[in-house]
Amino acid sequence: SFVVAGDSKQMPPTSVMMSGTSAADTELVGPEGVAGQDIFGDDADSEADPAPSDADSILMEAVESGLPQVWLSWHYRSRDESLIAFSNQHYYSGGLASFPAPGGDPSVGVRRIRVLGNFERGTAGSRTNPVEAAAVVAEIGRRLADPSCGGQSLGVVTFNIQQRDLISNLLEDSKDEAILAALADAEGAEQILVKNLENVQGDERDVILFSPAYSVDPSSGRLPLNFGPLSNAGGERRLNVAITRARRQVLLFTSFDPSDIDLRRTSALGTHHFRAYLESAALDGAPLGPDPVPDAVRALGADSLPGSRLRQEIAQALVERGMVAQTEFGLSSFKVDIAVRRPGSASWQVAIMIDGPQWLARGTVSDRDGTPGLLHSMMGWPAVQRIWLPHWVNNRAEVLARIIDVLPDE
Repeated sequence: SFVVAGDSKQMPPTSVMMSGTSAADTELVGPEGVAGQDIFGDDADSEADPAPSDADSILMEAVESGLPQVWLSWHYRSRDESLIAFSNQHYYSGGLASFPAPGGDPSVGVRRIRVLGNFERGTAGSRTNPVEAAAVVAEIGRRLADPSCGGQSLGVVTFNIQQRDLISNLLEDSKDEAILAALADAEGAEQILVKNLENVQGDERDVILFSPAYSVDPSSGRLPLNFGPLSNAGGERRLNVAITRARRQVLLFTSFDPSDIDLRRTSALGTHHFRAYLESAALDGAPLGPDPVPDAVRALGADSLPGSRLRQEIAQALVERGMVAQTEFGLSSFKVDIAVRRPGSASWQVAIMIDGPQWLARGTVSDRDGTPGLLHSMMGWPAVQRIWLPHWVNNRAEVLARIIDVLPDE
């Protein structure tokens, strides 16, 4: 008997790992066998980073042999669902169950920051974006000096080795004592991570800062569509690895707009997904995810999922008592049945879980009765209330009083 554990949607072994050679020794070959060109012959970047070819793995041999598979569906890393929502939709067919956060926290989610940088390409170029690198280092310094960040660990992911080295050098040459202390791991916390796309698998930090480095070519007015390993076969798996390293927040520093990625010029799935991910990020502000402060119950009377009548009755009763409620709150298959808050609150205050068919369908006692407790201990909900159908039928006034009683006064 044996167990093979892994994730076929993330990075497999590469030829670099097998041969012991470095990525710098490997030639990048495009879909037509021409280095640095996309499938339509558009000159993407003649000095693109080499992307080692993927090698067969024991995991894929097991999958292709038809051996029984068991999916681990609970996702625990993200403190905000938006951090895993893109991957859940594009790579896991919505099969991951993540935990909704109560919202109201601007320090979580996915955010895009536009900078006016320029990628120095060509034979005389350094293949770096100094403006973008400086912006990343400045943000690191700001966060380390901000007490509200609470010692959050930081990581930087770049799309090529040269940009990685530039940012590493800027950090090491910094006069900021906080940056130098974080690099040295002086207090036993996680060091500042700086890695390129190919080497970040297995790492995680509270906040991940991306620096793609690329920009529109001034001579052609177009954005070259070779994003290093991301544009190679299997690039979407590399993207999946990179965007799931953060526990709290992803910051995307880009020197171009998502619309600059002309999808008519490439069939690379990684490039298509990269544009979609950029488009999904909040620009200069609000994190992704359900609106934490709607003005009324959403979709009252339109909830068609099993158990909807119980949800709607409880939500409507709370609204009639002056509360704000939302049914089916969340971005994954696991949802808070009813989220409740007092008017004017910046975040949800009570997560209500009911005993409907969805609760019954969870396969283990832990899934049914233990996991919802993580809404309080891990995701920071002020209160979690379980409501059983018999109790609601027999004593609605007591159930509503209990919910309102645990709502924090603001």
